[in-house]
Amino acid sequence: MYKVTNLTHPTRRMIEPSFFPQTLIDYAQIGSAIGTLGAVVVSLYLANRRPSPLLRISCSRKVIVWQQQKGNAPEYLTFNAVNEGEAPATIVNVAWRLSFPLRKKRWAIQDVTSSDYIARNPPLPHKLQHGESATFFIGLQGQYDWTNNIRKSGFFNEGIRSRKDCEYLRAVIFTSVGKPSFCKPDKEVLDLIWQLQSMHLSSTTPNS
Repeated sequence: MYKVTNLTHPTRRMIEPSFFPQTLIDYAQIGSAIGTLGAVVVSLYLANRRPSPLLRISCSRKVIVWQQQKGNAPEYLTFNAVNEGEAPATIVNVAWRLSFPLRKKRWAIQDVTSSDYIARNPPLPHKLQHGESATFFIGLQGQYDWTNNIRKSGFFNEGIRSRKDCEYLRAVIFTSVGKPSFCKPDKEVLDLIWQLQSMHLSSTTPNS
């Protein structure tokens, strides 16, 4: 943008730059630049507002009863996930986390690939649309008895030394995008873990 300035000679003039708009074209160019900037800002805002997966998860202890059942109903540790978000969620891993105050977090992947003839787990990765759910069953008896993990797993043996420590345990489900989802296992699950862990600690503690 320029403005015309008179020199000492009445017939001699020169054009000097100006920081202010002088014509309708100048105003049009400014309006166009503002419009372009506004479009970029809106695009970035909408991109950041894309819906992300929102899982509500739970970890509990359940039994399965069926018509031809003989003997005691089989019992399972279960991880359940419901997609409450608008976007699809793809579950890629099930895990545990121990997070004590002022201490490094401990993580452990939970194997959910093993299924018995009663409860079948969905294969991973597993996609959930809005409103859909998935449950992973981990047997507490039979060939895939999860309670044996307490004796074998360094995650539980080294991390849990008292019933109070169980309060820092969280069930975790990872998706392909976004943050992992956490929940505190039901009290019945924590009681079971401590019952098994305390038995293991008693068997490995040297007699005084």
